[in-house]
Amino acid sequence: MNNRFRWGPVTLYNLGASLYDLLTTQEYWSESVRRLAGQFQSGRPDLKILDLGCGAGVSAFAVAERFAGAEVVGIDIAEKMIEKARFHHRSDFPHLRNVRFEQADAASLPFGAQTFDIAIGHSFLYLVPQPERVLREANRVLKRGGQLVLMEPHADGSLWRTIFRRTDYVGKLLAKPGPTFRFILSIVAWRLFSSFQGQISSRYARQLFEGAGFGRISTRPTLDHLGLYCIGFAV
Repeated sequence: MNNRFRWGPVTLYNLGASLYDLLTTQEYWSESVRRLAGQFQSGRPDLKILDLGCGAGVSAFAVAERFAGAEVVGIDIAEKMIEKARFHHRSDFPHLRNVRFEQADAASLPFGAQTFDIAIGHSFLYLVPQPERVLREANRVLKRGGQLVLMEPHADGSLWRTIFRRTDYVGKLLAKPGPTFRFILSIVAWRLFSSFQGQISSRYARQLFEGAGFGRISTRPTLDHLGLYCIGFAV
């Protein structure tokens, strides 16, 4: 990956950090991460968990709260995202002593081999220019038998079908117009941006995971088929 190619996306992520923060720091996305954490297949209390592309920290905070005995490390390539995450840590989650944030490139992780028990990514892989390289790096830093758990925008999902089916959104919008509108706006923005950037099908996810050396690969839809769980184990 050359610097000119990387500069564009990184600049975009830095410039969009405030908007991203506004759209994603809400209960809907926190609950989505808690469901993602429900896919973990380890009962150990002292897990080391890596959050890939942590953004403003929503995913890292949700995981750190759920697994109080774990050590959670959130990384993001964008400096502004890490600044947002550290700000929220100080202002909103000062009680969480088991989470920290580092600016790092997921395609070249600054960690030794077999460091982490679990790696997660919440709507992350579809954004990276070289997903194969990122997955190989995740495999490298995971302990043997360690688990990679991703939630990505599903190529087979339909935003408008979901909105029309979920008539409860209308009631929520009337009851809590501010938070509900922000939630709907975030979903629309996520689907529109990912349709341009590239959504992930189950078949493509399996190809990527297999190419990176993962085993016991599974995928299944979530978020009314708008999202896709992609799970694999380091072998």
